[in-house]
Amino acid sequence: GRWCGVLVGRGVERGIVERWLLESDGVDWEAYAQVKGCLKEWLGKVVPVYRDDRARVIAFVGPSGMGKTTCLQKLAVRYKLAKERKVGLVSLDTYRIGAMEQMRSFSVVAGMPLKVAYGPEEAEEAIRSLEDMDVILVDTPGGVGGVDEIVKSIGPDEVHLVLAANAKEGDMMEAVRRFGGFPVSHLLFTKLDETISPGTIVNVAYATGKALSYLSDGPRIPEDFHQATPELLAGILLEGGYGGTGETSS
Repeated sequence: GRWCGVLVGRGVERGIVERWLLESDGVDWEAYAQVKGCLKEWLGKVVPVYRDDRARVIAFVGPSGMGKTTCLQKLAVRYKLAKERKVGLVSLDTYRIGAMEQMRSFSVVAGMPLKVAYGPEEAEEAIRSLEDMDVILVDTPGGVGGVDEIVKSIGPDEVHLVLAANAKEGDMMEAVRRFGGFPVSHLLFTKLDETISPGTIVNVAYATGKALSYLSDGPRIPEDFHQATPELLAGILLEGGYGGTGETSS
């Protein structure tokens, strides 16, 4: 009962919580470590998470204002510093002057080549011109119109739909539907530090069967950017903290 209240209070659908409780035997519900371990194990079975980072061309799509460009930059830094990969950048977001400037200055500071593409043929050429890169990250404008054709033309290995964790769950589900034609392979959630209902991300992943890739909980690059794991999710749901340490994010 107590844990049901905690998780529902954090925005997880009651039906999902009840299924967890039903499928969890032999747990001492008074022992927090056991409860967290049990939740982590169960989430690992029912919510797909990112298991592979061998993808070479990764596109970021989603509605405007979700933080796609910032997420791309965080992932670029992660690949370069933590994984020592050569990273190339492609921007299709030629509509917003600010977005282009942000990408240009980032590419200079980070020492990563940036190609700008205005249509499918230019996008294909941009990918070809970065063939000696280990990984290529593709930024797109907000919305679907025309972008899906360009994204399909480059045939990315992964398409991450970027959504804000503080949005209404119905809006998240509508975005998954609207961007379904890309096709979306992963969900990436931003603004986890701006919601008291992080459980909605589990609801959306559970309902759509899309794998969770990364979670972002602040502006710092790359500290506020975490690979989604069952352990991290269990910590967020039970404690509201990050990294499973019980510390809450500022």
